Amino acid sequence: MKTLIKLLTVGALTAMVSCGGDDDPLALAWEKFQYKDYAGAHAEFYAHREMPEAIAGLAWTTMRMDSITESAAYFASVAEGADVLAGWAIVSWRLGDYAASIIHANDLEALDPTYAFEFDNDVNIFDVRLHKAYSQFYLQNYTACNATIKQIQSTWVETNDVNGLLAKLQSLYQDLK
Repeated sequence: MKTLIKLLTVGALTAMVSCGGDDDPLALAWEKFQYKDYAGAHAEFYAHREMPEAIAGLAWTTMRMDSITESAAYFASVAEGADVLAGWAIVSWRLGDYAASIIHANDLEALDPTYAFEFDNDVNIFDVRLHKAYSQFYLQNYTACNATIKQIQSTWVETNDVNGLLAKLQSLYQDLK
C-alpha cells in the first residue's frame, strides 16, 4: 500500500511539473501569438474567454487574422489599458474611423508615452503615432499631422505640401516595418 501511495504521489508531482502548474493560463496562447500561430492562439484565448486578458488576446489575434470588425468588438468589450488602447487605435484606423484612432492614440500617449506591446515588437508608441498621423492626414488636419510626425522624427521640417506629407508618412511606414 505504501508503494502505491508513493507511486501516486510521484505521478501527481510529475504531472504538475510537466504541465507547468497554473501560473499563467494564457502563456501558451501568447506564445502561439508570438509565433504567428493565430488559429492556435485564438483557440487558446477563446478557451479562457471569461478572463479580460483573454478577450484582449482575442482582440489582438483577430486583428492579425484580418477580422477587423470582430477585433473591434473584442477591444470595445475590454476595460481600458495600454494594450487595449494601442490595438484599438490601430483597428479604428483600419476601419476608417480616423477620429477614434486619434482619440485612442492620444489616450495611450497620456497613459504610457513609451509604450511597447510585450507580445509583438513591431507595435510600440511610434507605430501608434504613425497610425495617428495617417488619421490626421486623412482628416486633412495637416498641422496636427506635422506635429505627430515631429514626435516620431524630431528632425522633420513641417510642410503644408500634401504630397510631401504623404511621402513622409509612407517613408516612416517603411522605416518602422
